[in-house]
Amino acid sequence: MKRWIARLKEELIVLFGFSIGLFLEAAFNPQGNPLSPFFSFENLVKATIPDPYILATVALLLLLLLALSGRKAYAIGGPAGIIATAMGFMAGLATYTDLIYGPGMLLLAVISAYVSVTGWRSLERPPP
Repeated sequence: MKRWIARLKEELIVLFGFSIGLFLEAAFNPQGNPLSPFFSFENLVKATIPDPYILATVALLLLLLLALSGRKAYAIGGPAGIIATAMGFMAGLATYTDLIYGPGMLLLAVISAYVSVTGWRSLERPPP
């Protein structure tokens, strides 16, 4: 049961990094979204937080939360957990502008998070 919870936490940390990357890309991207007729996330962000100083403060707080979640990812999955979280963050940054590489990177981040949790825990067990 503990291994299942650890895997779930690592997956959620990767998805948290993905959502932070997606938010930051929508808030600070000077280019448009390729799905702008269907998906207008940047207008929602700019309408919710119109002041650029408050938006920068929110972005810094989100990056601080990402650093704290990276620390938790290291506790759960070791160095591979931090790499998986960083890959999730970069996938969020890439998804907004490129619809092929972003989800592909997210899939790789989730797979590496799963491998980091199961592999890291199996290394800690003493051999029989």
